[in-house]
Amino acid sequence: MENIGTDYIENAINELVELLGIKKNIDFRPLLNLLRKGEIKGCIKNIALFLGLPIEIDLSYVSEKDVENKFESSDLVKTDYRGLGSEGIVAQVLIPRDLPFYGNSRLNGYPIKVKVSKNCVDHPETLISVISHELSHILLATISSKYKENEIYTDLTPLILGFSNIVSVGRKTVKVTTDYTPQVTTTNTHTTSYGYLDDKQFDFACAKINKILEKDVSQKKLLHQKILRFEKMHKLSNKYLNLFKELLVYFHSHKNINLKQKDSERFISFFNVSFFDETNLLNDKNKDRIEKLKKYYSSLEQQTKRNINVLNKNTENTLSFIHDLENKTNRIKSDIKILIKYLNLSGKIKACIKYFSIWFIKNI
Repeated sequence: MENIGTDYIENAINELVELLGIKKNIDFRPLLNLLRKGEIKGCIKNIALFLGLPIEIDLSYVSEKDVENKFESSDLVKTDYRGLGSEGIVAQVLIPRDLPFYGNSRLNGYPIKVKVSKNCVDHPETLISVISHELSHILLATISSKYKENEIYTDLTPLILGFSNIVSVGRKTVKVTTDYTPQVTTTNTHTTSYGYLDDKQFDFACAKINKILEKDVSQKKLLHQKILRFEKMHKLSNKYLNLFKELLVYFHSHKNINLKQKDSERFISFFNVSFFDETNLLNDKNKDRIEKLKKYYSSLEQQTKRNINVLNKNTENTLSFIHDLENKTNRIKSDIKILIKYLNLSGKIKACIKYFSIWFIKNI
């Protein structure tokens, strides 16, 4: 492939993120543990799941002596004239012509043939890197992407879907050999690189992806902060509301009170049935809103352009909920102060202690 510039890579990343979304880096230690246990098929299946492919893996191994089951071609490393791997490890994923579309139920458990060289576990990080690249061809094919055969886009796809850390480790293998002669000892280092991005391009891609992820993390963090503030405000509002209800109990049995003109209209509304119906309805609604927001936040993983818009909208809505609840709470606090004015001395002292204890807890 001809030499490409950073502009091409940046545009490719932006297109892929809009198309597939973006994920934070996965914890690849469980994948390495599977390989150490010899569970290669299980490892590959988990890589597929991380990429959003609920497929079944039909795994076969290729050795130098296995002429019948050779690699037909190899995208990531060179093959010799027999179609066998001549450098490092080799893997190949065969793309069926009738591959179901992404999201189709037929894709669940759909068999995908994967060939790997016998020495694939010699470099576990490299195997994960190679397989994530090859399965990205499958992923792009399931969405009928025009880039499904584009090796740069296929190199970038695992990076935006959480594999950049493991690929940075596995994209190169180093083999050291030593030759001895009576006169001198010679050490030979042979490095095999996998993929189509050179070191500079790879570093640029990772930096670009990390920048997008940082913005994504800050957006999620902002929503999380607002949810916590909303929840705290909801609990605080309930404390003031409970104090207000306690005070009203007294006035149910002490109705002959000389009210000031400015307080009388508001005071009468306290004993209106609809007053508490509306208050309780808002309380239940906010409780439901908080639960839904927390559930939404906990489900956030893969961010697409549409999901980011939804995230921003939820943040805006949460700010609006907080603002409305603060206004409601301030009104309740004002109502409490009205009631306290008409209590006897001991009642005022008790009510003020409760009122300021709520205020104190809020501000610590």
